Amino acid sequence: MAAKRCFHVGSVDEFKNVSAIRAALAEFMGLLIFNFISCGAVIVSGFSRNSTGDVDFNAKLVAIALAHGLAIGIMVAATAGVSGGHINPAVTFGMLLTGRISLMRSIMYWVAQIVGAIFGSGLIAGIAPNKAEGGLGTHLINKAIQAEGVYAEHPKEYIQVGTGFLTEVIITFILVFVIWGTAVDPRGPSAIAPLMIGLTILANHLVAVPITGASMNPARSFGAVVWSGKWADHWIYWIGPLLGAAIAALFYEYVLLAPPPSPSAPKQQRKLAPETDLPDSSDKAAEEV
Repeated sequence: MAAKRCFHVGSVDEFKNVSAIRAALAEFMGLLIFNFISCGAVIVSGFSRNSTGDVDFNAKLVAIALAHGLAIGIMVAATAGVSGGHINPAVTFGMLLTGRISLMRSIMYWVAQIVGAIFGSGLIAGIAPNKAEGGLGTHLINKAIQAEGVYAEHPKEYIQVGTGFLTEVIITFILVFVIWGTAVDPRGPSAIAPLMIGLTILANHLVAVPITGASMNPARSFGAVVWSGKWADHWIYWIGPLLGAAIAALFYEYVLLAPPPSPSAPKQQRKLAPETDLPDSSDKAAEEV
């Protein structure tokens, strides 16, 4: 029986590897488009008014959830064949901890994801009809709302920092658990993984937008805050998702997932993004989402 995968550093040669560079560029484009759509939806949905002239919270919540879920599902499908369709530094972190991507390639992905998110949010900031609406999609909790006067994805006044942090851990755990169950596990329905991932993002938004704005993605949060300048409690949107992703990835990988098949075992179903430059042919699916 083949051994379980584990954390590996990789080689600095990956920084010159053509497939790795292409993968990083795919992640850059994925986050650029995702942040453009998701932040744009927060801004535009603020113009939805009810009969009294106030912002229609229910309509805005559904619009935000749909935009985030559809955008991430589409971008995962679009980039899966090139990069694995991570579109999230927390997902890349989970892949790193479980040995499905090297540290060197993770660094390339993280840089590309963060820069792409900044560009995407910057594009919508440049064309937004009302830049103050929704705080450019900045994720904030109650203390920041009270201090800054920003209406950012509707966090309630009773939400505290600890509650916000725990919420981000939980919803990111759910997201990464679904990713492992649909896209990573060779027994899972990989053909519909982008759809399942998008639906998970949508569902988590319906639950968590009133609490934290439902980030689950440090790059998504960082790209928006660079342009809005609302940095209060921003650490929550890094530590929470990274911790949630780590717990989910390690749990599924080392508790629920069967060991990689031996070379003589029947070939598994083709995964979303086979890695072509790993020395072990049994790890061809090591980098998919």
